[in-house]
Amino acid sequence: MKAFIDRLVVFNRPRGRPLIEGKAALLVSAWEETGMEAAEPLVQLFEMSFRYPGLRFIDRLLVDAAGSGP
Repeated sequence: MKAFIDRLVVFNRPRGRPLIEGKAALLVSAWEETGMEAAEPLVQLFEMSFRYPGLRFIDRLLVDAAGSGP
């Protein structure tokens, strides 16, 4: 999450925001929990974070400890 915020800080300025507004965002993540429902809080956190600079959250690619995904 910190790396995500660090990379986007430049776009939170008046000159930077038009460069990112409307762009698509995809969340790609792996975690140690078992079960896809365990990632839901993470997905919601990123979805809200994508919305702030004007990104469009289009989808997610998630893999849990058991190797299951969408």
